[in-house]
Amino acid sequence: MLTEDEKKELFRTLDEEKKEIYRLKSQLNELDQEKESWFKKKNETGNEIKRLIALITSSKVKRDAFSHRIKTSKEGRDKLNQEIKEKISHIKELNVQQQKQQVVHEDPRYLKHTIDRLEFSLETQVMSFEKEKELMKKIKDLKKKLGEAKAVTETRQESRGLSRTIDQLKDEAERLHNTVQETAKESQEIHEQIIASSKRIDELRVQEKDYAEKFKESKKRFSEMNAQLKEHIAAANELSGKFKENAEEGVEFKKRKEEDTLKSMREAVEEKIKKGQKLTNKDLLVMQQTDSI
Repeated sequence: MLTEDEKKELFRTLDEEKKEIYRLKSQLNELDQEKESWFKKKNETGNEIKRLIALITSSKVKRDAFSHRIKTSKEGRDKLNQEIKEKISHIKELNVQQQKQQVVHEDPRYLKHTIDRLEFSLETQVMSFEKEKELMKKIKDLKKKLGEAKAVTETRQESRGLSRTIDQLKDEAERLHNTVQETAKESQEIHEQIIASSKRIDELRVQEKDYAEKFKESKKRFSEMNAQLKEHIAAANELSGKFKENAEEGVEFKKRKEEDTLKSMREAVEEKIKKGQKLTNKDLLVMQQTDSI
């Protein structure tokens, strides 16, 4: 059994161990929260990086689609501009041709009506040879004028048709040009977003690495402190075991002492019986209690 001084020393040591266990558990709880906080930040940063990478991927697809649209629109616009140039050149040629053509004031419809009327007269009326010859010459002259008038009219109509076509082509070319500008602006905005997202990813990767290092460091400190806690718990358990063992020894000692006392008392009662002395109630009780000893 332990002496009183040994008990006091054992109790003091156990109390210190319990205080150290409480302190370590408190610090472990704080360290665990810190560790989980770094782990959460690392995961959140990683998820944000994944989101931005997905955004960049989809943005690149859009940008490529815009680039294709710009290329197609430019090709269409350039083709229309080339066609416009060719038609303008053709109009210039027609203008030169109109300047070379003889100016005809008569209406082609009037000339055609006059020719038909004269030819009808030539076929249905009887006239002198000279009159017939004169009429035929007049018809010939009128047909020449009609041909010239038709040529002038056709040239003018072709020129007007080309002008209308050129206006339509210009409108279409302008539409394609606007499409190129608007699409290029949208494509540039997406390109700038991609650059900004890429820059942000670089920043986040630095943060993620920092969070990972801090998490690793906190985890290491947690493991080391947890090992210390286990050591102190084991030490406290060992001290508690000594207390229990000492208590059990005390109980056993007390039991043996009580048995020895009862045995002495029984021997005294037996001695009284031998001497024929009268037994008291206490003596009888002693005999009952010591029957099993």
